[in-house]
Amino acid sequence: MHSLEVAQMVKHNLSLIESVVRNAEQDITILAALLHDIGKTETLALKQHTDLGRLVDHEKLTLLVLAEPL
Repeated sequence: MHSLEVAQMVKHNLSLIESVVRNAEQDITILAALLHDIGKTETLALKQHTDLGRLVDHEKLTLLVLAEPL
């Protein structure tokens, strides 16, 4: 839910900037908002941090998680 809310907020804010037209950069910005917390999949279990999550912030793992697909 949080990532969807962030993406909606980013899309709305982009729409307020007159110089921004719908293009690939806008789509990439919205996609980045959707994926900004993807590193949490490696750092959180159901109700607690994983062993890795106790050592590394999820922000540091986002690119690692996305590296192969990108």
